[in-house]
Order: sequence, then C-alpha cells, then structure tokens
Amino acid sequence: MNRAPRAMLSLPLMASVPPVAPQVPQRDRVAGFSIIFVAFAAALVISWKASDAVKPNVAPPPGPPTSDGLAGYPSRVDPVGALGTARALTGREQLRRIVAAGVAADGTVDLERANATIRYEFDSAQGEGPEPPRPAGTVRSVHYCGRQTVHIGRDGIFADPDQPRAVCRHNTGSPLPEPRCTPARLWALARDRGAPNSGVASIEYFRAHGGPAWRFSLPEAKVGFTVFGDCERELKGKDARPIAP
Repeated sequence: MNRAPRAMLSLPLMASVPPVAPQVPQRDRVAGFSIIFVAFAAALVISWKASDAVKPNVAPPPGPPTSDGLAGYPSRVDPVGALGTARALTGREQLRRIVAAGVAADGTVDLERANATIRYEFDSAQGEGPEPPRPAGTVRSVHYCGRQTVHIGRDGIFADPDQPRAVCRHNTGSPLPEPRCTPARLWALARDRGAPNSGVASIEYFRAHGGPAWRFSLPEAKVGFTVFGDCERELKGKDARPIAP
C-alpha cells in the first residue's frame, strides 16, 4: 500500500528537469563570427566599388597660367619638348593638333615676342575621359568624345575649360602619334628651300589625308611645305590637306 504513493510523488520531479542544450565550443563561435564579419566587409567593398564605378568623371576647373615644368620659358620653348607638360594639364589622352606661331630658326618660340603662341588640342576616345555632370548611379553617355585645348603664352602654360559635351568627330581619323620630327628639323628643311635664319615661322602638326603631317609656313620668304610625320618625304595635293577642321 505504501509503494504506489512514493512512485507517484517521484513523477513530477522527473518531468520538471529541463533538457540540457549542447555546448558550442568557444573556437566554433569565433569562427562563425569571423565568417559573418568577412562576408559583411566583402559586401561593403563590392557596394563601394559599384558606386564608384558609376560616379561621374568630371574634369576639375583649370588652374591659372604657370611656368612650372616649362623648359626654356619664356624665350626658348620647344613646342615638342613641352608636349608632356601640356598633357599633364588635361584628362584627354588623344593628341589632335599642335600649332606654334613665332618659331625661330633653332626650333624654339620666344613667348615675349608679339603673337608668339603654342597650342595643343586633345580629345578622348568615344565614351572615355571627363564627362558632363550626371546624377550619381546613372550610366554615362557614350556619344561624347570631349575636347580640351592647352596654351603656352607670355604668362605661361594653361588649359581652357574642358568641353565634355563636344561630340565625336568621326571624320578625324586616328589620333596623332607622338611626334617623330621637331621644329628644328623642319627649319633645316626650310633652309634647304632658301629660308633665312632671321625669320619666324608658323608650324603645325596635324592629321592629313596622307597621314600625320607637319606644315611649315614662312610667308615673308615665300617658303611653305608639308611633310609626313617623320619629315622624310613631302606631301602634296590631297595628301597634304587636313582630313578634318
């Protein structure tokens, strides 16, 4: 008679014992948190790169004229020698033209002389280079090639404001290669044609129908000619004409 009550009293005590949760080793918890942290950091990096990729590439405003890096300034500046300094002032990578006025017989320009100037024209491949402002996160237009001109004058070297909305000119041909001739070499060719050393010439590097070309002009001596980019052969007729304005 006494055994049944004791068994019944023991049942509630057994049912009240909670199940024991398995213990997670400390190193497993650390590994789990590390994986979560690495995944979160990777997501942040991907998000940052994605937003940076669609951020508009807007050209900074040009600075004031300077003589920094301008060898021979102001009286003996070589238009070809200064090309690297001009490139540093623009985000446009394609050279389209060099125009120099007041080039002396040694191939340099005295910028203190009246009307003596050097000009460089650059643009970009389609859809590259600085672009017009646009809302962040939107896709850039590929219809622009942009344009920027760099000048050297009496006050030094400076760039015009970039023109990001300048449309691509599909009749311009390939951009100009690095110059393979110099104004001094052009002057040597001019002297062979009777040009006096005392004059100052206008020289232009451009793309003609016959390829990259140099034009030399010394009106007072009636000396003028156009040669291929390496100055090894003369271009005449259609081959000497520019393929684009």
